[in-house]
Amino acid sequence: MLDVTIIRNPSGSLDFDVYCKPTHTNQYIAFDSHQPLAHKLSTIHSLTRRAALISLSDKLKKAEMERVKEALTLNG
Repeated sequence: MLDVTIIRNPSGSLDFDVYCKPTHTNQYIAFDSHQPLAHKLSTIHSLTRRAALISLSDKLKKAEMERVKEALTLNG
């Protein structure tokens, strides 16, 4: 299970969140680069889709979407 953090709640239930290595730098294709637009849009689509599919609870999903927005902002 790549890119997944499994969290055991005190009640015994499990939550899933997106895993990022401690050395992750949030560097993706810069939007002002000379890469095809389809590649740039694919990066946005894959990050948001991963956040929506892996995170089960609304709280974790919202936090991951905020991390995605921050990363995309850093990349223009």
